[in-house]
Amino acid sequence: MSLFPSEYDSSPVRGNNNPAPRSSQNKSQLLEAMMRNVPKLKELNYAQWNNMMTNSIKKAKLWGYIDGSIEEPSDHDASNLAMYYDEAAAVRNAIIGSVEPGAQRYIEDTLDAKDAWLALETKYLTAEAEIDAELIDIEKRLSGLRLEEDGDMIEHIAEFCRMRCRLNGTRFALDDQACI
Repeated sequence: MSLFPSEYDSSPVRGNNNPAPRSSQNKSQLLEAMMRNVPKLKELNYAQWNNMMTNSIKKAKLWGYIDGSIEEPSDHDASNLAMYYDEAAAVRNAIIGSVEPGAQRYIEDTLDAKDAWLALETKYLTAEAEIDAELIDIEKRLSGLRLEEDGDMIEHIAEFCRMRCRLNGTRFALDDQACI
């Protein structure tokens, strides 16, 4: 089902439980205000960023620009067309403003919010899976690390420290108690 921006959150029957639809400006301002709490997207916080961005965009009633359910109105509908461009720009600007400068290169060629969202999703879901696989491998090697008889104690400890350092700062990090 395709909706135009003016139809997206309007209610056919108003009552105490059906608030008035938000204007385009109010939606954009609400999204901008909520974006202040979203952490900048970095290599290792995509899941947190994605969750907070999704919630913010949905609360502002602008998710249709990400999932494609809000389509561009015809050129003959000037007021809806202006609202569409204002809201679409607000969502795209929210995405661009919420990523670290290094990550902006992944979305600089995208034309709209949906394409920017998909580009980041593709990049970071793939990157997280690769990083997780590497960290799981390190964790397995670390759990199987044993000093062989007549082995070099210093090299053994150094190898342990290298692997532990690689896991630090991740969800696979080992606390001091686990290292004993």
